[in-house]
Amino acid sequence: MPNRFSSYIAKISQFMYGRNGFDKYSGFLILISLLANGANSLIWAKIPSIVLYAVSALFFIYAVFRILSKNIVKRQNENSGFSRLLKTMNINGTFYKIKNKTKELNLRVRFAGTHRFRRCRNCGELLRLSKKRGPREITCPKCRSRQKFKIWL
Repeated sequence: MPNRFSSYIAKISQFMYGRNGFDKYSGFLILISLLANGANSLIWAKIPSIVLYAVSALFFIYAVFRILSKNIVKRQNENSGFSRLLKTMNINGTFYKIKNKTKELNLRVRFAGTHRFRRCRNCGELLRLSKKRGPREITCPKCRSRQKFKIWL
């Protein structure tokens, strides 16, 4: 069974050799396509729904075209232009903030029964403490500062 999957992976790798592949701009286009398609499901009027579906399909088709394109230099220039646009709009930092917050929320939910989380007062690193109640003295692994915390619940 593993040989079968490895042969498929080898064929896909061989097909993608010399092509642009997935990058940040292609991911953005696919995300816009999915959002437009989701908004389309909320529209009941026929003509706006058809237009939104066409826009969604065009974004998706262009993203797939970019992924499969063999003109790598042109696609890299488009991607770097998109990255510059994100940088000037300061959206890149916002994406990282959202990503970090969702990661933190995921950790808090996953370890809700066994651990409590606190932030380091010096560097802001997320510290994971056992659920045991009472005062604690913790050394931050990032900045090596000693801090005292109290776990109430």
